Amino acid sequence: FDSEGGGSKDFFENVGCDTKKIYQILVSSIEDAQLKILDTYNTITEIKKENPEARFLCVLDSLGALVAEKVLRDADKGKVASEMGGRAKQCNNMMKALTIPALQTDTAMIVLNHVYDDPSAMYSQKIKQSGGGKGLQYMGSIILQCTRNLEKDEDKNSEAYYGGTNLKFFTVKNRMVRPSLECEVYLDFKKGFTRQLSALFDEAVRGGFITCPS
Repeated sequence: FDSEGGGSKDFFENVGCDTKKIYQILVSSIEDAQLKILDTYNTITEIKKENPEARFLCVLDSLGALVAEKVLRDADKGKVASEMGGRAKQCNNMMKALTIPALQTDTAMIVLNHVYDDPSAMYSQKIKQSGGGKGLQYMGSIILQCTRNLEKDEDKNSEAYYGGTNLKFFTVKNRMVRPSLECEVYLDFKKGFTRQLSALFDEAVRGGFITCPS
């Protein structure tokens, strides 16, 4: 469910996805996304009646790019007005409406959202703020927060200033295992995820698979 227009066929092919297994649905507003996602869950329910082993994954990219239907209606009338909290309310309603259908169909729902620092905080907080109300935080089973740190390109002959980025993932919430765990993954802009096992090092030490000399 694409609200940013970034899910092109070339993008999916470049990252190694089988595009025959991907169905892209454009969504223009919170209400539009809610209806189309619920309709998809109804379709999944019917498919699983004939094929119980069928597996699906729903992804919304992103919640932060969705606007309330009122904004689009006002635009058609040639006016711009503040929504006064209407967007957050609609986002909360959507998260509540999607939770049970996702469980009933055994189909995970991944929701991407934008995070930002609290402008009123004196110091930078570990847990960032996210737009769209608190519904996603309350209803979500797992919440991963991703921040990045760009690295300069070590190749002196490269035309690019940055060669890659360190993606840091922090489990803000986890109903399955212990929350507040953290790991880093390096993404090379030219070669992709070349250090695929680097994020497992700290976990291997914590689990006793690797012993550090004292």
